[in-house]
Amino acid sequence: MTARASLVFLDPPYGQNLVSRALNRLSEGGCIAPGALIVAEVGRDERWLPDHKLLAERQHGAARVLIFRAV
Repeated sequence: MTARASLVFLDPPYGQNLVSRALNRLSEGGCIAPGALIVAEVGRDERWLPDHKLLAERQHGAARVLIFRAV
């Protein structure tokens, strides 16, 4: 049985849509616990919003940090 993470931090290279791909793979594999806190760093200008409820968003230089909970 795969361990389920209650905290997930994703910081891939910007502009390649890797956050949503990684989340899809981790979810499909049962690696993310329901209600897990997810922190994802994306490029400041990337138009990406999680399917989950966004709790907070911060901008730092070229980066945007999104914090949300898994369903």
